[in-house]
Amino acid sequence: PSMVSRMVRGTKGPAFQERWLMRVLGWVLRSPWRYRTALRVGRRLQRRFLRDGWVVDLPGYGAGWTQGRDLQGLPEESFREWWEGERGSGVGKGGGSGGAGMGQATSPALEEPSDTIPREYRKTGTLSRREVLDLFEERVSDYRATVTRATPESLPSAVAAALQGRGARRLVAPADIPAEWVSEIPEGFLELLSDGEGAGGQTFSKGQLASCHGVLTGCACAIAETGTLLLDSGPAQGRRALTLLPDYHLCVVFGSQVTETVPEALERVGEGIRVHRRPLTLISGPSATSDIELIRVEGVHGPRNLEVILVEEAD
Repeated sequence: PSMVSRMVRGTKGPAFQERWLMRVLGWVLRSPWRYRTALRVGRRLQRRFLRDGWVVDLPGYGAGWTQGRDLQGLPEESFREWWEGERGSGVGKGGGSGGAGMGQATSPALEEPSDTIPREYRKTGTLSRREVLDLFEERVSDYRATVTRATPESLPSAVAAALQGRGARRLVAPADIPAEWVSEIPEGFLELLSDGEGAGGQTFSKGQLASCHGVLTGCACAIAETGTLLLDSGPAQGRRALTLLPDYHLCVVFGSQVTETVPEALERVGEGIRVHRRPLTLISGPSATSDIELIRVEGVHGPRNLEVILVEEAD
């Protein structure tokens, strides 16, 4: 909606009708209630113009849209309505109130997986603890990420060295991050922002998070086979936006958190998902994508730079 509003304010060429339409669209999209109401009204109004699922021959100003573009009709049920109906939250097709939404605490916990589903895949690993950690480092490095080994005693100095090497002067971290992790950062070297509930913590805006040079977090667990970090907004992880907006992510992973296989990792975070409804973020290397010409672009969906400090604990 904010992007639509900026487009409208910055556009001088289009006709008055189109500018007015874009303003109304931005106003509708800024409110979930207005959006749901607009869907219901739109489904009723489109019926006389629908042909095989496509809107045709709109009158007046709308005629230009249907003559020059394919305009698909509104679905009888949006994905959000279908999903909320499947969850049993009472907000399904044609129903619900403005106060109901996805992910609210009033929603029931997810059901346990059905035992009737075939689960013949490998559920546990066979490697030794040393081999698991070596495999994790190898796979993470394959993604163009950096892995540094440390011990619990050397962790503070490893964090300080990583931040100094990166030149990060403004860092954000969850408010519940252990104080010893940042205890050896030279005084005055950087500005440390504490986000979320906790001592000195506050909720920063998206713009403030994006202006930070980096973010320091822990993780829920990690997967050696795929070189993946799992964050579920639990202790020392913060909310999801923390690890999506800054350009650099420094993640502390303890050896005991690394599993060999995907099923082992999902077993660890399963309760947080099913009972506490925590969002799960899977990070396999720095953010990267490619267009249709296979040109790699980094930093589109998250940090361009990922650094992992792997803390090897005594057996």
